[in-house]
Amino acid sequence: MNLDKFDYRNEEGFEHLKEGVNPIIVSVGTMDEHFNDAKTIQNQHFVDGDTYLESVDYYETQGEAETGVRRRGYAISGINENAKYSDRYSNCTGLVVLGIDKKTGREISFISHQYNTDFLNLDSTDFRDDLISVLEEMRDRCNEGTIDSVIFGGNNIQISDDERKEIGDPENNYRRSISFVSSLVKSVLDFYPQVVGGPKIGKGTDTFVMDTQKRRGFLIRTESDENSKPVTRGIFVNFSSKDIDNTKLPNYRSNTTN
Repeated sequence: MNLDKFDYRNEEGFEHLKEGVNPIIVSVGTMDEHFNDAKTIQNQHFVDGDTYLESVDYYETQGEAETGVRRRGYAISGINENAKYSDRYSNCTGLVVLGIDKKTGREISFISHQYNTDFLNLDSTDFRDDLISVLEEMRDRCNEGTIDSVIFGGNNIQISDDERKEIGDPENNYRRSISFVSSLVKSVLDFYPQVVGGPKIGKGTDTFVMDTQKRRGFLIRTESDENSKPVTRGIFVNFSSKDIDNTKLPNYRSNTTN
């Protein structure tokens, strides 16, 4: 398919984009499925060799970052033209928002990394306020009809009863996370993000790479260290976040959705 000639405005979920502006296109798979030689993210195999790739590290020391913000439970990058990546999304979910800057005509973006157990079960006021602030900045800086967004990450895995008491039910946490984040995007940008990949059903992790200037993303899903069968990568599902309450999700109990 020639993406440059495909009119996404006729597709449900992309009505917010004006003519000639493509949505974020995301490739989902393992490292080997993306590239046979499995070169690392740091080697910039996912972006052009001269493109700066900014790391958004949730695991760095929490607190105010040079760009963006990091607090207990989440990290949000600054808004700029850089390609970006963040790794080790386990039960964490992520959000990418991208649009065309009014002043420069260049693509700008930010990426978030939020730990569901913390930001859902603790006071979520800081996360809500910080995310709304960066969404409002994107809205004000970007040309109308050029902003798009996707949500990714999270899991729906089997855990012990003790873990369930401590962190809650994985499926419920996943649905709550998608619902919470997408409602904030809707409130500021007036559209619901697409969800790509769906939740993992094994104990692997996700890495997300955003090639900002090309509006393309890569969701790299690892296989579980405990079990390398393909099912541990999950059964990929894509859907609009507005449908999260009614969407059948991959389940660890079987190779199907339920």
